[in-house]
Amino acid sequence: MQDKDLLQLNNILDELEETVETADSLPLTNKVLVNPDHILRLVAKLKNMMPAEIERAEEIVNRKKEILAEAEQAAEKKVERKISESQVIKKAEDKAQEIVDEAKRVASEIRTGVDTYGDEVLAEVEDKLEEKLNEVRRNRAELKQQEDLKQTS
Repeated sequence: MQDKDLLQLNNILDELEETVETADSLPLTNKVLVNPDHILRLVAKLKNMMPAEIERAEEIVNRKKEILAEAEQAAEKKVERKISESQVIKKAEDKAQEIVDEAKRVASEIRTGVDTYGDEVLAEVEDKLEEKLNEVRRNRAELKQQEDLKQTS
């Protein structure tokens, strides 16, 4: 390969590299968005210039990229699975907290209900005792009246 061809090859490679480096990236991945026509045109120019050894090197590099992409996809799946597991755990923790909160609320209502019921029962007993006490007082007053009448007669 002549110096002129090497220079042209380097220029095409630089343009290809710049295209990839300046492309918009996809969030949370190492992937970028590129214009496929532009990339394919650059690749076609390179193929026309490359000797067989460079083509073999390109095959090796392409296979490496495929392996890395497969590994990246596998890693992304593992991350997604871990995120999903974390979400399940978070949901379970949230549900457990809801159950605890509900149990506390119900216990508080029961305590309040028991206190209210106890107060109502005691108030009722108090009323009945007052009635009986008043009855005892009336009976005593009647007895005293009868005794006073007996003494005056």
